[in-house]
Amino acid sequence: MVLQDQLVQKETDLHECQKLLDKTQSEKQIVEKSLHQKQSDYIVEVDKLVASQKEIRGLLEERNSLRGQLDQYESNGFSALENQQQINQYTQ
Repeated sequence: MVLQDQLVQKETDLHECQKLLDKTQSEKQIVEKSLHQKQSDYIVEVDKLVASQKEIRGLLEERNSLRGQLDQYESNGFSALENQQQINQYTQ
Protein backbone atom coordinates (compact mmCIF):
# COMPACT_ATOMS: atom_id res chain seq x y z
CA MET A 1 0.00 0.00 0.00
CA VAL A 2 2.83 2.39 0.81
CA LEU A 3 4.37 1.81 -2.59
CA GLN A 4 1.03 2.42 -4.25
CA ASP A 5 0.67 5.74 -2.36
CA GLN A 6 4.20 6.72 -3.34
CA LEU A 7 3.47 5.91 -6.97
CA VAL A 8 0.29 8.01 -6.89
CA GLN A 9 2.22 10.87 -5.28
CA LYS A 10 4.98 10.61 -7.91
CA GLU A 11 2.41 10.65 -10.71
CA THR A 12 0.74 13.68 -9.13
CA ASP A 13 4.12 15.39 -8.82
CA LEU A 14 4.93 14.50 -12.42
CA HIS A 15 1.61 15.93 -13.58
CA GLU A 16 2.25 19.16 -11.63
CA CYS A 17 5.74 19.39 -13.09
CA GLN A 18 4.33 18.93 -16.60
CA LYS A 19 1.79 21.72 -15.99
CA LEU A 20 4.57 23.96 -14.70
CA LEU A 21 6.74 23.11 -17.71
CA ASP A 22 3.88 23.92 -20.09
CA LYS A 23 3.28 27.23 -18.34
CA THR A 24 7.00 28.04 -18.43
CA GLN A 25 7.23 27.23 -22.14
CA SER A 26 4.22 29.43 -22.84
CA GLU A 27 5.79 32.30 -20.89
CA LYS A 28 9.07 31.71 -22.73
CA GLN A 29 7.27 32.07 -26.08
CA ILE A 30 5.66 35.31 -24.92
CA VAL A 31 9.02 36.68 -23.76
CA GLU A 32 10.73 35.62 -27.00
CA LYS A 33 8.00 37.30 -29.06
CA SER A 34 8.34 40.47 -27.00
CA LEU A 35 12.12 40.36 -27.35
CA HIS A 36 11.84 39.91 -31.11
CA GLN A 37 9.51 42.91 -31.34
CA LYS A 38 11.85 45.02 -29.21
CA GLN A 39 14.79 44.00 -31.40
CA SER A 40 12.82 45.00 -34.49
CA ASP A 41 11.91 48.34 -32.90
CA TYR A 42 15.56 48.87 -31.94
CA ILE A 43 16.71 48.18 -35.50
CA VAL A 44 14.18 50.70 -36.83
CA GLU A 45 15.39 53.33 -34.35
CA VAL A 46 19.04 52.66 -35.21
CA ASP A 47 18.22 53.01 -38.92
CA LYS A 48 16.52 56.34 -38.18
CA LEU A 49 19.57 57.53 -36.23
CA VAL A 50 21.92 56.50 -39.03
CA ALA A 51 19.76 58.37 -41.55
CA SER A 52 19.75 61.44 -39.28
CA GLN A 53 23.52 61.29 -38.93
CA LYS A 54 23.92 61.12 -42.71
CA GLU A 55 21.59 64.09 -43.10
CA ILE A 56 23.51 66.04 -40.46
CA ARG A 57 26.83 65.24 -42.16
CA GLY A 58 25.40 66.43 -45.46
CA LEU A 59 24.18 69.65 -43.87
CA LEU A 60 27.56 70.21 -42.20
CA GLU A 61 29.35 69.68 -45.51
CA GLU A 62 26.96 72.11 -47.20
CA ARG A 63 27.48 74.65 -44.40
CA ASN A 64 31.26 74.32 -44.67
CA SER A 65 31.08 74.74 -48.44
CA LEU A 66 28.91 77.84 -48.08
CA ARG A 67 31.23 79.19 -45.40
CA GLY A 68 34.17 78.72 -47.77
CA GLN A 69 32.27 80.49 -50.55
CA LEU A 70 31.38 83.32 -48.18
CA ASP A 71 35.02 83.65 -47.12
CA GLN A 72 36.02 83.77 -50.80
CA TYR A 73 33.38 86.39 -51.61
CA GLU A 74 34.41 88.47 -48.60
CA SER A 75 38.05 88.19 -49.61
CA ASN A 76 37.19 89.19 -53.18
CA GLY A 77 35.03 92.01 -51.85
CA PHE A 78 37.86 93.39 -49.73
CA SER A 79 40.26 93.11 -52.66
CA ALA A 80 37.80 94.98 -54.86
CA LEU A 81 37.40 97.64 -52.17
CA GLU A 82 41.18 98.01 -51.85
CA ASN A 83 41.52 98.23 -55.63
CA GLN A 84 38.80 100.89 -55.77
CA GLN A 85 40.55 102.87 -53.03
CA GLN A 86 43.85 102.68 -54.93
CA ILE A 87 42.15 103.79 -58.13
CA ASN A 88 40.56 106.66 -56.24
CA GLN A 89 43.98 107.71 -54.87
CA TYR A 90 45.54 107.75 -58.34
CA THR A 91 42.67 109.62 -59.91
CA GLN A 92 42.60 112.40 -57.33
